[in-house]
Amino acid sequence: MNLDYDITQPITPGMLRQILNQDEILKDLFLELKGLEHYIYQILIDQDRLKQLLNDNITKFQKEDYLTLSREQIFTLIMMMYFNMIKKNCYSSHNFYLVNMEKLKNMYRNNSLIYAKLQCIKNYIRFFFLNKNIIGSQLVKFIRNSINENEFETLQSQKQYEIQLDIKLTESEKNEDHQNSTVVDFADENIGGLTLDEYNCAQEEILMLVFTEALVCMLFIPPMKQNQAVLIQDLIKYNHYKGYEKSFQFVPQEINVRSFYNILAIDAKHFSQFENQFLEQNINRELLKSYAGFELAIKNAPRFPISTGRWGCGIFRGDPFLKLLIQLLAFALALKKNQQKDCQIIINTVGDKQLYQFGKLLVSILKKDQFNLAFLTNLIFSLKNKEFSSSDEIISYVNSFQFNSDSQIESLNQNQHEVCFNKIKQNCIIILLIVFAIMIGYILYKQMKRN
Repeated sequence: MNLDYDITQPITPGMLRQILNQDEILKDLFLELKGLEHYIYQILIDQDRLKQLLNDNITKFQKEDYLTLSREQIFTLIMMMYFNMIKKNCYSSHNFYLVNMEKLKNMYRNNSLIYAKLQCIKNYIRFFFLNKNIIGSQLVKFIRNSINENEFETLQSQKQYEIQLDIKLTESEKNEDHQNSTVVDFADENIGGLTLDEYNCAQEEILMLVFTEALVCMLFIPPMKQNQAVLIQDLIKYNHYKGYEKSFQFVPQEINVRSFYNILAIDAKHFSQFENQFLEQNINRELLKSYAGFELAIKNAPRFPISTGRWGCGIFRGDPFLKLLIQLLAFALALKKNQQKDCQIIINTVGDKQLYQFGKLLVSILKKDQFNLAFLTNLIFSLKNKEFSSSDEIISYVNSFQFNSDSQIESLNQNQHEVCFNKIKQNCIIILLIVFAIMIGYILYKQMKRN
């Protein structure tokens, strides 16, 4: 899908006043904040500048996979979305890439979810305006990563045993609860998901509302391919919330402008049949996708721990244990690719006690021996094309694989020692032969000299 937008007619002071008189969401905010109306008019008055801001950045991102916007530019784009100033010339189905908020504003009275979404937008507007002189010039980066699949296969084949994984497990925290972290967005391939529709508010939609500046990604980032991931860097957490989907509610809390977050968008595959996710091509697909994300995050923000969890589970029907294994292997491969050792991955199990215990089992296995990457690789590949009817079967299999792996590792160590000893023995023989040849040559030389 090609993103193609135009700008509707520019806003005049009279039009803005009329709009605000009818806007029950922002009316009290404009009465409360002196100068807000004039400020918004000033940033929205120049139609040519707005068109350039929108279309130039679409073109730039498509060419370079990289875009930097100031917070003030992002605020301008969100105000254009709020006031229905963006005309979409491209078709998108199922309410993806909704970029105007007019529908929400017309329907919020009888819909508590819509009202909560608009409260998040309102809180963002208030905070940005009050702090624009401090944060307005700060930059937010949007980066897309596209992985060469052949190079990825080569990387997988180069097993390196000494990589150690820094894994943190949490029982009740969510991805976005960790300050100064890279928050994994369990994304739809259509980035931004259904944030601006009237029905949906799952994990991705919540992140777009909490880190409100991320909303503008829908303006210039097209659907992701299976080898692509997107990183949005240096976001502020403007909103807090409680609930999920229909129960989602905005919760007023103090905003910390000294903490920054990244959002890492990786879209999992939907499995209508549970067992299909264990097919080789599907494991490879999920491994490639998560690697595309983790490699991007580690390369651009190595000091930010990657905060993830039940990626691709829920309505996508992914098995959380398989997904955890895939993410850990992708993380290990990304560390190897970037030659990083200090980056951490946080696994948030969010009340899933069985997954938490499974995570503890994996951590204990990986700490016990130094062959982390080899163990994960062998375990993942051993799962391919097997048939599991439940998560319990996977846990049982991993436990049995651990004991087999221990004996395999011991055998591997023994083989490595034998290979090393044989090489030393061969080298010693070669050295002795060289010394013997030198001595024979010296004796022959002495005899020839006497004669």
